Amino acid sequence: MINLNTRFWKSLVGSLVLVTGATGFTGRAVLHRLAGEGARIRAVIREKSDITGLDDLGVEWVKGDLTSKTFSHDVMADTEYVIHMASSYRDASVPPTEEYRLHVEGTRHLAEAAIRQPDFKRFVHVSSIGVHGHIEDPPANEEYRFAPGDTYQETKLAGEQWIRSFSRKNHLPVVVVRPAAIYGPGDTRLLKLFKMATLPVVPLVGNGKC
Repeated sequence: MINLNTRFWKSLVGSLVLVTGATGFTGRAVLHRLAGEGARIRAVIREKSDITGLDDLGVEWVKGDLTSKTFSHDVMADTEYVIHMASSYRDASVPPTEEYRLHVEGTRHLAEAAIRQPDFKRFVHVSSIGVHGHIEDPPANEEYRFAPGDTYQETKLAGEQWIRSFSRKNHLPVVVVRPAAIYGPGDTRLLKLFKMATLPVVPLVGNGKC
């Protein structure tokens, strides 16, 4: 999960935190951490979002569409922090135009609303390590060149670049996080790799030579 420093988590005690992407794998872990730290939580969900297992966290659930400027501005009222994880992560049914609307326009609406909140303190924008594309000569740091390889990565990069520019112009406190593969209890995406590791044989592609 996102492992920001202890000072950050402790600063959230009693604060109103808006979480997007809250019912995803990472989002669920973040909600549990926030609840454990004593934050007040408001989470954006879709009409069909599954909140099973999250009922006892004291979350204020708000159904709506982040690509709607009116909704985004309303849901931001009185917030002090945002953890923005909403994403069309590897959903082949989502067209590129919708990815752009969510990753760029949705981010823009929230950020523009954030600077209107009198007690706003920090916008945590969750991007993706995929914005760097293939790393030819590892390791690489956060200043490594960008080379997104698909629409998901391209629009995540566009959203990140937009909010970084907006932050500089409007003095919005922003931190950008670029997660790599995230796994742990409840993960199913990488589960198949761990299952393969328990097999008595190792499948190879090609002749097995590097």
